[in-house]
Amino acid sequence: MAERVELTATSHWNGRLLGETRMRTETGVSIVAVLRHAEAVPSPTPRFRLAGGDTLIVIGTREGVDAAAAILERE
Repeated sequence: MAERVELTATSHWNGRLLGETRMRTETGVSIVAVLRHAEAVPSPTPRFRLAGGDTLIVIGTREGVDAAAAILERE
């Protein structure tokens, strides 16, 4: 399943590296793209710096996607 998860300006992850989220390790999901303004960043690396307003395209199981959303929505 694929889902969009928006990163808010008040997110704990705003300004941090994607790898710091430990998303694949913690949830088993993959972040296949990041939408920022009118631009898409396909296959972001662990060194990709997240920013408030980013929309992350997350792919995985329902449970994994829900867990990823909970991690990304942390403030």
